[in-house]
Order: sequence, then C-alpha cells, then structure tokens
Amino acid sequence: MRYFIDLSQMRCSVRCERCDEIIKTDWSVCPKCQVSFDDAANLTLGELYANLRKDIDEYFVHDKFWEGGDFIKKASEKCIFDWEWGHFLGWAEGHYLFGKCYDDYDLHAERIPDTTGPEQSEICEAKAVEMYRLAALKGFAPAEQDYGYCLLQGRGGLTKNPFEAFRLVKRAADHGYIHAKYNLSSLYKCGHGTPKDEARALQLHFEVAEQGFPPAQTALASLYFLGQDGVPRNHALAFKWYQKAAEQGYTEGIYHVGWCYFDGIGVPKNKAESRKWFVAAAQRNHSEALRILQREDKKLFGWRF
Repeated sequence: MRYFIDLSQMRCSVRCERCDEIIKTDWSVCPKCQVSFDDAANLTLGELYANLRKDIDEYFVHDKFWEGGDFIKKASEKCIFDWEWGHFLGWAEGHYLFGKCYDDYDLHAERIPDTTGPEQSEICEAKAVEMYRLAALKGFAPAEQDYGYCLLQGRGGLTKNPFEAFRLVKRAADHGYIHAKYNLSSLYKCGHGTPKDEARALQLHFEVAEQGFPPAQTALASLYFLGQDGVPRNHALAFKWYQKAAEQGYTEGIYHVGWCYFDGIGVPKNKAESRKWFVAAAQRNHSEALRILQREDKKLFGWRF
C-alpha cells in the first residue's frame, strides 16, 4: 500500500496502489479502479518514523548497503512515499532517504518529481546533494559522510572543499558511523583535507576490519595478499580476512575465498570447495565468478553451473 499523510489529523490514509486515489481507511475497495484493500490501515507519525529508522538500518547500515547495486530501487518500490513524507516533515532520515532516490534517479525516475528533460542527471544530483545537506545539518551521520564526499568531489554544483569534507566525514566517524570511519582511513591515506598520514590510515583500517566491516576486511586481505601499504605479505592472513568477510555474506569476500581455494592462496587447493564459493558469488551476480564457472565447466572439471 502507499500512504498519504493527512497532517490535519496527524494520521495516514491509504493511497491506491494502481491509480493513486486517496482511500478512506474504512473502505475496502477503491471507487475509481475497484482494487480491493484487505490490509488497509492507518499509520501514526510515530509509526511512520519507526518505519524510516527501520529502512535506515536495513538498507544503509547493514549488508544491503555494502553490496550496492539495485538495493535503492528495491527499497524505493515499497518505501518511497514514506521517505518523501519524512522529508516533508523535516526528519533527517527522510531527507537522507529521499536524497538517495534522487541520487539513483535513473532507477525510478518516473516515481519522483522534477526528473524529466535533458538535464535530468544534473537536476537530480543537485537535489540529492541538497537533501544530504539538510540531513547533515541535523547531525545525521550517514548524511554527514555523503555530503562530505559531495564537497570533496564538487558534486551538484558545489565548490570543492576538501577541508570541510574531511571535517564532515570525521564527524560522522566520531558519531560511530562505521562506513565513515572506513572512508576516513582513505582520506588520511590520500591526504584529502588533512595532512597525509599513512600510519593513521592503516590504524583506522585495522580498527574497522576488527569491528567486522566486510569491505575493510576484504581490502585488508588484499593488502596481505600483495604486501602493500606497510602490511607484510602473508597469504594465510589474506585468506583469514577474506573468509571473515565471506562469512557475513559479502560478495567480494565470497568470491575471493573461492579464488583462494582455486589457486591455493593461504589454504590447500581444493577445486570442489572453490566451486562452492564461486557458485555462491555467482548467485549474487558477481561477474568474474560467473566467467570462471563458465570457463572451468567447459575446460577442466565438468562443472555445471
């Protein structure tokens, strides 16, 4: 169901999924298109806010955020009206979530306003940046990080400001946002908005990996595999960190565990075990895992994916 907030009553009425007709909550059938509403319900503003917090946790804090891809599209198919009203009500979570819709306008341009015409990309990027700014002003850590990177890159017509970008990302990290802490490591490593400090960058990278953040674990595993950035080459530790990420369902970690078994990196070669991990990565649409399976099925093992 789609929800329409009646601010005069501080309640939500049901909106028809098919034709957008506003439906009174005691009706069971839309008078315009005759769609049945067996689950028609009111939402209080408190319940709406709880839904936004749940969406933040599900799509932007836990594993769906790490994977990227089309999670915004899937989320917005059922959540975009809640997010839009959260924005209109001035909630930081609403600003941020609705900003994500503008940031990925090409996935669902027909569902958000002002996204038509030849300058669609520029319009939506500017609106996304403004949403992040509004949420960042309210101290919302994910928005602080994203707006910081907008300033770093000069997105949405902003003048590049690496010093303010660093301040915002560090503030988000200080608020406990682990994604920001991981990105803060990159800012120290590259010297964006702060003096270059590779030792501090590596320290933060280890801290975030130890805290269980799969992208950091996978990147640390690659450092051990290659022996780079002050990390000694150690294939056993590379496999360990790839495995930690894989055990959390992180696709890159799953793929690299398969590759470790395939090539004997930090673990004895085991073609059957490697195929199991490659299949798991391929089922998450990992293109390289799909390519390896297709090649090896024909070439060596008689595998059938």
